[in-house]
Amino acid sequence: AVVSTQSTGEAAKSGVAVIAIETVGDLLEVQIICEVLAEKADTLREGKLSTWIALTCRDETFLDTGDTVAEAVALMAQSEFVTGIGINCTEPEYILPLIGTIRKVLAEKCVEEKIIVIYPNSGEIYCGEIDDEDVVDSWKKPKELQGWHFEEAAVEWMKAGASVVGGCCRITDVD
Repeated sequence: AVVSTQSTGEAAKSGVAVIAIETVGDLLEVQIICEVLAEKADTLREGKLSTWIALTCRDETFLDTGDTVAEAVALMAQSEFVTGIGINCTEPEYILPLIGTIRKVLAEKCVEEKIIVIYPNSGEIYCGEIDDEDVVDSWKKPKELQGWHFEEAAVEWMKAGASVVGGCCRITDVD
């Protein structure tokens, strides 16, 4: 993630309301992003910019790199410049427990006003196949997601505490 003074300032001048920093799968990256946001405090305040950081997780407990989600959320909770904490590009079956982790840490840090942003992927697995020497792209839904419907899940996530819900990889308007 790159947050430059020029682009942040230009975003504020052009009327952008939210800067989303997404697909963050490493605790060190979260720490650096929080530090950069603190360095840009004047620009963020002057432009009345909200910022959210969305994590990408390998399961209901860990970021892609193996750091815990709780540790990452605790770092973001301490930053006055992170107004939203999210999960993106993560399998849908992990979303409810991840919302629970986010809410628990925000409550422990007394910053429950931060919004929770959720936009998972479809959970499908890429299975490229070779057919007559051509690669055929195919995606397969795991058994545990057969019968899963985005619309129903989105309602559950909102009831669990998500303020913003959307879709990432392979989520379409049909979902």
